[in-house]
Amino acid sequence: MNKAWWLACAVLIYFFYLPITAVQAVTIVSTSTVNVSARVPGPEDEVASSTPSSGGGGGGGSVIVNTQLVLSGVAYPLARLVLWRNGVSTDNYSVGLDGKFKINLSNVGAGWLNLVIYAQDSDGAYAKPYSLPVYLTAGAITNVEGIVIAPTISADQASLKQGQWLKIFGQTAPESQVAISVEAVDKELASIWSDALGRYSYNLSTDQLKAAYYQAWSRVYYKNREAVNSKVLSFLVLEQPVDKAVDKPASPGACELIADFNNDCKVNLVDFSIAAYWYKRASPPSRLDLHKNGRIDLADLSIMAYYWTG
Repeated sequence: MNKAWWLACAVLIYFFYLPITAVQAVTIVSTSTVNVSARVPGPEDEVASSTPSSGGGGGGGSVIVNTQLVLSGVAYPLARLVLWRNGVSTDNYSVGLDGKFKINLSNVGAGWLNLVIYAQDSDGAYAKPYSLPVYLTAGAITNVEGIVIAPTISADQASLKQGQWLKIFGQTAPESQVAISVEAVDKELASIWSDALGRYSYNLSTDQLKAAYYQAWSRVYYKNREAVNSKVLSFLVLEQPVDKAVDKPASPGACELIADFNNDCKVNLVDFSIAAYWYKRASPPSRLDLHKNGRIDLADLSIMAYYWTG
């Protein structure tokens, strides 16, 4: 048999056999993250409605089959979920104290549907969006089970001095294992557990971190599901606090080098980090505003580059 015959068989299986098995309640997708299945609704589902026939007389009429979608999983207690379908925001949903949710959607069009779930924890922090394309079979109930929403992550400060402590915190599934990671460290820094409300926190020591920008993230291990990462959190470690480095008065006899913000007679990465912290932020210290236009922008960085000593 030639290749064209095998290709024709594959096309027939994809377009005819798979939709039929989906309607017969066979699992469409099964992974360690989510399970997606479809089944024909029964009488207990109450998905069919009778439309009266035109004209007088007896009952009867056509039956309208309702295509449904059911989403279930775990987020965090008292979280707010916003569901987007094919790029359009639909409804808001509240999560209970157990962190679990179940969303029932009816009269959903058949075919491919792009789902995105945005989650906001009880402190107002947003998580990394959860996205999933799913195929809906006409007249069937499609169940998406085992969704795990990514943890939220925040820090108590955006920049800090070497040796100071950075508090990393957020919310995730209740009583679950959470790992904290930083890009400069080869392995996970810590493994902690969230409490009954899904809250977690970790105090990160910066003793061993050089002056630079860093990225951190958390990862939740919920039951036997695949680990889910949070969005990335950025923070800046300085050789001295930003406020002291910027506002430190020039000592008698100190060099007066333009763009030398920490008065070490050099214009280097430390000065750039100080300026970068205030980049496009409101009310920067006057010493940093080299262009004298009330803000830190590319013009200031260009002036700094001119006086760069390394």
